[in-house]
Amino acid sequence: MIDESRCAFKNYTDLITSGMKATDPIRLGLALSSATFLYEILNDRATACVLAKQAFDDALAELDSLDEDFYKDATLLMQLLRDNLTLWTSDADDVDEEEMILLCRHVCADNKADLHTIEEFETDYDACSAIFRHTRDTFLYRLLSDALREQDVKTLFDEIFY
Repeated sequence: MIDESRCAFKNYTDLITSGMKATDPIRLGLALSSATFLYEILNDRATACVLAKQAFDDALAELDSLDEDFYKDATLLMQLLRDNLTLWTSDADDVDEEEMILLCRHVCADNKADLHTIEEFETDYDACSAIFRHTRDTFLYRLLSDALREQDVKTLFDEIFY
């Protein structure tokens, strides 16, 4: 059922995007539905965000040439796309932080001092202390130094939000 739904969304999206303006409410509604399906049902958050952002940006670029008949519907759907993007990207930040802390706990499982520092980091972290935390000789400093030295892009990417 899910694969059939994914295929149907793709077919409709291909059909509509080839023949409708980016500001058409039907096209925007399909983009909103498709992105929500990807995010909520398939758990494909990255693709959902890309699809929603592309639909929003395409419509925004054509907003000046929008027919008055469609203006209210199009802007409402654009607002829903933007609201979802805001919600989804803030959810991603929370997930990223949790994943980073779990990774650090795993890496430092045998070191009580580092585990204490992780707990301190988890409860007391704020942006003003970022440089202090990144340069202090702790698990995070060693983790980032090793990733840079080994050119471990995945670890660098996982930690980049800090």
